[in-house]
Amino acid sequence: ESEQISSTPTSEPFKIVEVIDETENSMDTTEDTLAAENENDGTADEKEKKVDDGFMSKSRGFSRQVEKDLNSEQLQKETERVESVTIPGIAKTSAQFSKDWRNLKTSETRLQYLSQLGRDSYPTVFKSQMESKLFSEILTVLSQESTSPQLIADHLMGLSKLPRISALVMFLTPGEQRTVTSLLDRAHTCLSAEESSHVKSILM
Repeated sequence: ESEQISSTPTSEPFKIVEVIDETENSMDTTEDTLAAENENDGTADEKEKKVDDGFMSKSRGFSRQVEKDLNSEQLQKETERVESVTIPGIAKTSAQFSKDWRNLKTSETRLQYLSQLGRDSYPTVFKSQMESKLFSEILTVLSQESTSPQLIADHLMGLSKLPRISALVMFLTPGEQRTVTSLLDRAHTCLSAEESSHVKSILM
């Protein structure tokens, strides 16, 4: 009996120590795992911050930077090209108007060119019939959202005074006819009832 009693206390401490060691190891492992995860999250956040510069690209690293630099250079060239365009003054002949119009490549510059013309400019510049292509292009430029109702009204009145305007209107496509209707709707506040009726009778 005495031997059994003496053997009992010698085995229990080892068991207790083993349990404590496992718990501490488990806690240490958990802390290390959490620390690693936090470090990874921080690294991911830093990476996101580094690329959050407004430039959209699927590339990463050096390839992305090259794409961004090329895009910036192209944008700068386009800006310089637009800024370098000089808007000509009002043409005195239809030939000069057509030449100026062809040299202006964007809707914005063409609208600036048209803004110099008044209601009486069209019959003065175009003493004979305007080309149908030019007529359609003018309607398209005027239909931009940035065009003011007053400018639209002035040009509709001016176009209605063109020589042989009825022939141009006759060959308008359905889409171009809708454009004329839309322009008239936008300009109605800047036209008197008589002017509005006149434009409708000529251009529609």
